[in-house]
Order: sequence, then C-alpha cells, then structure tokens
Amino acid sequence: MESRSDRLKLFVKICFEKNSMKLAKVLESISGNKLSRQNMSHYMNNEKPSTQVVSLLYAAGLNANYYLFGIGDMFAENDAGRRLKSKFSESNFDELAMASSADSGISKYGIIAAIKEWIIFNFGALENFALTQ
Repeated sequence: MESRSDRLKLFVKICFEKNSMKLAKVLESISGNKLSRQNMSHYMNNEKPSTQVVSLLYAAGLNANYYLFGIGDMFAENDAGRRLKSKFSESNFDELAMASSADSGISKYGIIAAIKEWIIFNFGALENFALTQ
C-alpha cells in the first residue's frame, strides 16, 4: 500500500525535480518561516504532519486528500495546483515513468495512480484514452 511519504516523494519528484529542499523553499515563502533539512526529512519519511504542514503543502499545490489518504488528483484545486498541473504534460511523462524504478521507493500502485491522473488530465477521462500503434 502506498504511504503518505510515497505520495509526497512522487509530488517532489514530478514538481520539484526530485529535490525536497526546493519544495521547502516554496513552503518557506508561503509561511515566512524557515524549514530545516531535518523537518523536510521527517515529512519525506512518513512522520505524521501537523495541520499547518498539510495547509502549507496544499498552498504549494498538493491536494490534501491525495497526500493524506491517496484519494483524488495529486494537484490541489488552487492557483498553485493548477499551475503545477499545467506543467504536467506529455513532455515530463517520461520523468514520471522513471519514478517506477526499483530504487525510487515508490510503489507500483503510486505509479499506476499517477499514470491514470496523466491520462485523465490529457484525455478528460479514462474512457477517452485509446492506445494507437
């Protein structure tokens, strides 16, 4: 089963070039408070986040339901989420596929969910997706 940290790692991998400190800088700019490398490490390694951290991640574009429970779209329905989602296109789909490598620590279910999200984003619904050769 995919964990909260797996979902956060996937978000960082896709949106922040695999660099959690880039996300930390975004969170710092939102909150006005410094986030230490140790704090980011705790969240990346499945420590239970505070409501403040969940709110900051939402403000940075991560859907809270996706992060906490694995439900729904990865991207929040706010300006930051829409901006990130607009970047999530076929051009960086190859990078998402790379997330499935054995050393990524991300489950195959997380990759499948991300692929489904990509299909829905680009085709409107899974029913509209057709494989062509």
